Order: sequence, then structure tokens, then C-alpha cells
Amino acid sequence: MIKSFLKYTITLSLFLTSTISLTQVALEEMVVTSQKREQNLLDVPSALQAFSGDMLEDAGVRDTNDLTRMVPDMLMSGEDVGRANIWLRGIGSTAFDVGSESSNALFVDEVFMSRAQSVMTGLVDIERVEILKGPQGTLYGRNALGGAISIYYKKPTSEFEQKLKAGIGDSGYESLSYMVSGELGNNLFGRMILGYQDVEGPHTETTRGDDDGPKNENLRFSLFGEGNDYEWSLTADYSKSDVGELIAEPVVCEDAVTSCNAAQYNLIKASPGMVALGIDIFQTNLAGAQAYATDAAALASFRADKYSSASDLDTFAVNEDNLISAKIKFFRDDYDLTLLAATNQNQGEERRDFDATAAKSFTQSSFQKTNQSSFELRWNSKPEDEIQWVAGFYSFLDYGDRFDGFKTGPEGLFNQGAAAAVAVADGGLFQAGSLTNVALFKAGAYTGPSTTKSLLYKTWSTATAQDYDNWGTADLDLRINNKSSAAFGQVTIPMADQWNITLGARYSYDVKGMTYITGSNSVGVPSQLIAPDNTDPANGFNQAQPGTWYTPVTFAKHKAVVDGAIAALPAASVLQVAELAAIDDDSVAGDADYRAAFAKVVELQGIGIAPIASSANVFEVNKKASWSSTDPKMTIDYKPNDNSMLWFTVATGYKGGGWQFANYFRDLVEQGFDPEELEMYEIGYKGTFLSDSLRLSAAAYTYDWTDKQLIKVKVVQGLPLGIKQNAGASTINGLDLNLTARVSQGTTLNFNYAYIDAQYDDYCDDSRDWTEVHGSFTSCSATAAGAYQRAGGKMPWTPEQAMIFSFDHIEPTSIGDVVISASYSYKSDIALGDERVEGLTLNDTIERLNFSTAIEFNNGTTLRGFCTNCLDEKDDLAFSLIYPQSQGGGARVKYYPGIRAGLEVIHRF
Repeated sequence: MIKSFLKYTITLSLFLTSTISLTQVALEEMVVTSQKREQNLLDVPSALQAFSGDMLEDAGVRDTNDLTRMVPDMLMSGEDVGRANIWLRGIGSTAFDVGSESSNALFVDEVFMSRAQSVMTGLVDIERVEILKGPQGTLYGRNALGGAISIYYKKPTSEFEQKLKAGIGDSGYESLSYMVSGELGNNLFGRMILGYQDVEGPHTETTRGDDDGPKNENLRFSLFGEGNDYEWSLTADYSKSDVGELIAEPVVCEDAVTSCNAAQYNLIKASPGMVALGIDIFQTNLAGAQAYATDAAALASFRADKYSSASDLDTFAVNEDNLISAKIKFFRDDYDLTLLAATNQNQGEERRDFDATAAKSFTQSSFQKTNQSSFELRWNSKPEDEIQWVAGFYSFLDYGDRFDGFKTGPEGLFNQGAAAAVAVADGGLFQAGSLTNVALFKAGAYTGPSTTKSLLYKTWSTATAQDYDNWGTADLDLRINNKSSAAFGQVTIPMADQWNITLGARYSYDVKGMTYITGSNSVGVPSQLIAPDNTDPANGFNQAQPGTWYTPVTFAKHKAVVDGAIAALPAASVLQVAELAAIDDDSVAGDADYRAAFAKVVELQGIGIAPIASSANVFEVNKKASWSSTDPKMTIDYKPNDNSMLWFTVATGYKGGGWQFANYFRDLVEQGFDPEELEMYEIGYKGTFLSDSLRLSAAAYTYDWTDKQLIKVKVVQGLPLGIKQNAGASTINGLDLNLTARVSQGTTLNFNYAYIDAQYDDYCDDSRDWTEVHGSFTSCSATAAGAYQRAGGKMPWTPEQAMIFSFDHIEPTSIGDVVISASYSYKSDIALGDERVEGLTLNDTIERLNFSTAIEFNNGTTLRGFCTNCLDEKDDLAFSLIYPQSQGGGARVKYYPGIRAGLEVIHRF
């Protein structure tokens, strides 16, 4: 690979220098601080893309997500702002809760932000953005496996200045920002920025008429001061994102011919048991929902407009972030000393219609809050020193709480199963009367037990409640207490006139503690032990044949419940309960004694409603774990002349382990998941040609990624949940290419290309029985049927090829400069999950054309017209969740926004 890379780079360089005739006007230089010291971008021996604030504004970049059309190997995942994550060179994560962190380090003015939600609001008043690719463990610490993204805001100025910007466009686009900066006193300067942005999302909720676009608010105030041998800054930053509705398209495949193709049908079809129960999509029988008259009517409404759908409740997502940071830098004779302290609070709340339909079935609400504090003490060599070095200590505290509440409604499978169980128990467990009630229940004529049967009546009231506040509820609360400390150092030593070696290392030590608490308003004997399993024709039940009412499977389940009840009660209590006392060593599960005992247990405990239906799922866990890592880095760079450089880097990265969330089982909660590690080998080249009017940067790399952390939807004991687990090993090989040319006095061309080959080397996927999708094969797990070995399979959120071409032209006129900017981005073969199914989880291509024209009048006013996604490519999948087949199958998907055009006015005064 490296040989091919060198051949490709040299050939391209010769071609450019020999065949392209350019107007030899030098490109502007950019100063970056990716190595914790100021350097020219071309002097940094690593794969680095950097953009000034003016470049971002001209390109129409308004938030972090827009950076993906500037960086070819960067993607964003997540259903909305509160679940967003960043991917670089195929490295990333889909986890979004406090129990885990990003795989790419995010910084705002050098302050580490452990979760992507903190940087997802509008980018306003930006000085520059630096995107450093590859593991950056030495200088940027843990969680910098894929790279480090640093956002720098503009500093206060000595000159008084103001800037007012207003924008309006289609799709409800509105924006307004105001900036003021200047001197406040002797050697004291201040800057304030206010920003607001509102835009419609691609999806609309038809009942209430709101959409899933965000409203962003930003407020930032900064101070800067300086003395003879020091400088300091203090910043307070507030941002908020408010999404009015969380909407997605529900997708149902009834067959593999008319509604879906074979691949789609095999992935999201309902299991035979769910089909027998009439379940069409996750937990939901559409024909039984008040919002739909028939299955056909429901499906027709889904397919009439995939960007519009109805929800049974008012959904929303709100995220707020508060950051306060302070920095002081002392300039000594032999070194510079920097102290950086910060505190950051991130808070998010959402309510989501999990089944994505108008049926009252299954919802998720969550509240998440984290408080983070960091302190860094760093020494740097002087800029003029021959040997450049940096060393320091770092400390990070992270306290957080995430609460998830799952509610089950009267039109969902869990509640209907509980209602059916009440009908069975109310008539006498597995007696003739119970069958009468089952028949009435199926006909919709059963009205529930009498109020004197208090526990049965309570379950019935909860299972059939129409009011959202009274639905069945499972509460899951994860509280974290994380502490991390590190020592780091890096030195660059000249080995000869043209050779340098950079050596660095970082030692990190993490301690992560957690408390996990579950609760429910519907705990008792799980309804699944009574119905619908025991009244499901797919399990052999036949109402006309009493011999099928009580199967061997039922015997074993009931025996376990009764034995557990006996074991939990003191001997004296057991003797006082005649039905339990009748059980002895001669009793046989399923006989009259066990039936009577099981009926008594139901009478004493009531009937529970899933997902937390049993006292076994109500618990508290307190755990603590620690991990450590030493991450070295070595770079050798060679400069054959002042205009070119070659480098070779070996580096490692580390991301700490963590805890599960939204989980109903003690043993899984206690397991957590392990750290992930990455090792990189990279070779690169940077050069300038034709009097610096042409710049070329290229890099080839290979990654060994161990224990990749991922989250999978899995069904455990009949309950759906998200499990975070580690994939064994993965390999990523790739190539970056960046080319910038000044073709005339005012015209600049940019071409960026990325090739990524990312695949699993070893990953036994036991999240479901994959024979339902792939046919017969040998399971890779001795304990899980249908576990699928994904070795050799491509990894998700990784474009195989990506390129970005941009054009910028400035034309001076008598009234001011005319600025024209255009960009075209192309990314291919992007999967949103491990299964690659077009129309559900796979985008063959994502193409975007963006254009803007601005007139910068001489009086300080700028008028800009723009369009984003000018080709109106709006069928690309942005998110996909595949529901388990044993829960009814189906999927919910979201799409990228279509074309957006508008006008902005900017005035500087």
C-alpha cells in the first residue's frame, strides 16, 4: 500500500508541475496549533485539515454537521442532536449516553468536550476549525482514536467592531446574530456574540404540524487581558438546541415482492409468532389501533409521504450546554507556562415515539445531565528554540445522570399481553372460566376484573389506560462518577539539516464508578408466563383442546415462579399459605397443586407488565472499574527543501470502557464493556509548487482497531434493549489527498479525496438469530443460536470513496468585491449498520452541490444568496433503526434535508 501511495503521489506531483500552467500567486498561509504550538499548516507532519472562519462562512457552514461537506472522510451519525456522533476515517461510535463517550476528541478553545452533543449547535464567530486525523493520544488524550476536532472562537480585539447578520430562506430558515468587540480598559478587551437560527427539518408530524428541525441559540462572552510577561482569557458560553418533534418514517414489509425486495423483507419481517398475533411493526398491531381502521389504511398513510407521519404523543428534544473556561499563559525566559481550567454542564431531555406510529404502543423519554471539570498544566519550549517540546499534567472529572423512562401503551404488545393475562387469571388460571374470558378479550368484550380483585384490577387499569401518564412504566437510572488523570510529553529533535524526529507519550489512568437503579409501576408475575405465550396458536394453543392449555414449557415457567415464591418466604409464612404449603418433593410441575400454587402467587403478587414486570428486574447496582493506558507516538519527517516534507508516524490511541444504559438485567449491567485501542502507521507528503500557488498534501495509513465499542439492539428473555459490546478486531486502510491551486489572482480551486477500506477481522454478532436474514450457517457462538461471524464484512459509517471539489472566486468591482463559492461533495457506499441493505441501511452515494454568491459592498455591508443541497437530493438515509423480528419487525428511518435557498445580509460597523 505504501509503495503504491508513493508512486501515486510522485506521479501526481510531476504531472501537476509539468502540465498545469497557473498564475503564480501565492496562497494564504494558515497558522494552526495542533501540536500545542503555533505552526504553519504545511509544517505540521500529520494529516490535518484546517478552515478559517471566513472560509466556513463563504462555504455556508452553519453548524458542526456542515463540516462533513468540507472533509471527505468525516460523517455524522445519530437520529437527532441529542444522539449525534462524529466519525473520522471510519472511527466513531453510535453510543450517546453518559455511560460512554465519543471516539473522536472534541475541543472548544482547547477545552475537552467528552460528548458530541456539546458542539452540535450553530458555529458562530469562529476563528478556525482544525481537524487532526489519526490517533492523537499523546497530546489530546483518551478518546482521540479517530482524531481531534478543535474549534477556536475569535478573541476580543483592540479595535472596536460590530457585526450584524440576518438571514431568511425557504424551509423556514431564519438566522440572526450580533457581535461586538473592543477595548474595555487598559489592556482589557471583551467580545460578545448572540446567535439564533431556526430551520425546518425534512420530517413533519401531521397531527400537530410541527417538524424535526432545530432551533439553535448561542450566547458567548469572552474577556482577554495581557501584561508584560503574561496573558489571560475568561470565557462563558451558552448554547441551546430545541427540536419541536422527533419524527421518523415507519417502514413495514409485508412481503418480498410488492412492498419490499427480498433483502429488505428478510431484514425487517416479523417473526411467525408476531404474525400470528397480528403484530405489524415493533410491538404494534396497526389494525387494533384507534388511529387506523385497518392494516392497509395504516400502511397507506405511511407510504403516502415518507417525510410526514403521525405520532400518538407530543415529542421533543432539548439540549443545553454551559461552558466556563479560564486560561492564563506566562512567558518565561526559557519556557512558556499555560494553565487551563474549565467547567462544562450539558443537559438534554427528549420524548420519543419509539414505534414511530400513531398507535399508543411504546415510548421513550430521557433526561441526561453531566457536569465536567478539567484542569491542564502545560509547559512549552520557546518558539525560537531548536528543540521544541511540550509537557504537562491533565485532570478530568465527569459526574452525570441519565434517566430513561419506557412507557407501554394500551395498543402495544406488552400491555395487551398483560390485559390478556388478567382475563386468564380473572376466570381462574387455566380453568374453563378463563377460556371464556380469553374469548371475550379477543372479541373486545371483556371489561376487566371487579375492583375487589385489587391487584388484577390495578394491572388491568394500567394496561388499558388511554392517558399517557398512567401507562405502564419502566424507569432506568444510570449515575456516573468518572475521574481521569494523565501526564504527557512530546519533543521534536533535529537529527540533521533536513531530518526531525518527534517522540511523545501519554499515560492515562481512568476510574469510572456508577450506580444503576431500576423501577416500575407494574411489578408482579410477568404477564408473559400467563399470556399471550400460553394462548398463542404458534405455541400450540388451541382453545377447543384443553390439553394444549398447559404445555411442558408452561410447567417449567410456573414451577420456577412458585419455587421462587417459596424460597423467598420464611417457613412459617409458607405454612400459612395453604397452596404453597401443598407443594412437596412429590409434586409435579403442572399438576393440580402447582396450578393452585401458581394461582396463589398471582393473587399475592399481581401481574406485571413488561419490560420490567418482575421483582427480579428491580435492583440497584454499584460498581467501579479502572483502566490505564500508555500511548506513545513517533514521527520522523524529512524536508528535502523548503517547499516539501515527507513524514512517517506510528501512534496509538485509547478509549476507556464504560457502562450499559437502558438495560433491564442485573448481570448485563454489571458486565459493562471494555476499552478500545487503536494502532496507526501513517506515511505522508506535503509540498508547494509554482511559487506556492499550488499545494499538495497526501497520506496513506493503516489502523489496527481492537475491541471496537458498538451498540446493538438485542432481545433478552423476550425484552428488547440496546447492548453495548466489543467487536474483536478490525482493520482500516486508507488514503487522503488534498490539493489547492490558485489559478488566478482571485480564483482558488480545492480538491479533497479519501479512500477507506474498513472491515471486521473478528466479530461474532450475537444480537439476533441471523439465520432469519442469511439462511442456514454455523453459529460462531456456542451459547447463541444464529450468531453471525462478520469477519471480512465492511464496517458502517465509512465511505469507501469520497471527494470534494470546491471553487472560490473573488472579483473586484467599483462597488465592492463579488465572491462566488461552489462545492460538490461525493461519498459512496455508506452503510448505517452492519447489514448493508439498500433503502434501509445503505446509501450507494451521497452527493451534495452547494453554491453561494455574495457582494461585499465598500460600505461594510455584504449581501449573500445561497443554496445548500442544490440538487435536492433528499432520499439519502440519515438514520435507520431495525426493530427485532421477535418484537414485530419493521424499522424507522430518517432522511437528510432537501434543497434550501436563502438570502443573508451582513453589516460590519
